[in-house]
Amino acid sequence: MGDVITFPAGRMRLPDEGSPEAAWLDQIAAIVRAGTGCTAERAVFVAARVMRAIETQP
Repeated sequence: MGDVITFPAGRMRLPDEGSPEAAWLDQIAAIVRAGTGCTAERAVFVAARVMRAIETQP
């Protein structure tokens, strides 16, 4: 696994480069960045939050 992102409610380890999860994170981050104009770092943070929210749904 890659880097760790810390959220107010916990932590998430970023997926390994080249994995399907990393590709998904990159796609979400690109959409966030295109739609908001935020920095790449912020877009990855938002994308990781989205991924975490989806993974924790019942």
